[in-house]
Amino acid sequence: MADALKKGIAAKFLLPMVGAYVAAAAALSLSAPADLMAKLAPVVGATGVLGVLALVGEELLPRPFKEVVVFWRRMRRLPGFCAFSKIAPADGRVDQATLKSLLPAGPMTPEQENQLWYKWLKETESDPGISQNHRNFLILRDAAVLAAALAAFSPILLILNQDVWQHVLALAAISGCLYLLLMVSARNSACRLVGNVIALKVAKQTPAAVAQQRRKGQSARSAQKPSKPKTTK
Repeated sequence: MADALKKGIAAKFLLPMVGAYVAAAAALSLSAPADLMAKLAPVVGATGVLGVLALVGEELLPRPFKEVVVFWRRMRRLPGFCAFSKIAPADGRVDQATLKSLLPAGPMTPEQENQLWYKWLKETESDPGISQNHRNFLILRDAAVLAAALAAFSPILLILNQDVWQHVLALAAISGCLYLLLMVSARNSACRLVGNVIALKVAKQTPAAVAQQRRKGQSARSAQKPSKPKTTK
């Protein structure tokens, strides 16, 4: 499903970002003094090549690396790891009693939270709202990674001419600011996706299903209680 949601993202969103990067370099060169414009010309041309290389690199990067770039965590990167301990309790749309009946008895580890939430995602991903939310996150994640790559690679342009360092620095700063904006947006979109999946899953529960789940939970909790030893008189 994720592969289908990613279809067209590079052409519709990432390639225009590369075009905007080149346009920003051209705009900066036009504001330069006349003696620097000739030196900036090859730099502007090189931004196109650099942008395409960054785009190709973004497509080749593995998913975990992209998640590190967006969430700044090496382990337990995605918000699914705190789906039921932090996100769901703070969501006013979620009936907490119904949610409790759907969760396993006893505390859950972050890994268990993420696994259960992912299972719910697969159950609800056919919903148009969920699929669009998921696609929005993928767009923002990949765009943030591309912006980070452009910001990191921009200093390479100084190899062509160090006299234009101010313009290269400005180009890197613009890309860096864009990365921060996209990174925050991607994080918010991911948390929104987690909350929407939980809210939809809980809202779809019928009263009969809720009652059955509660009976199962009570039985599981009763089974976990240690039995009292029998005393002989």
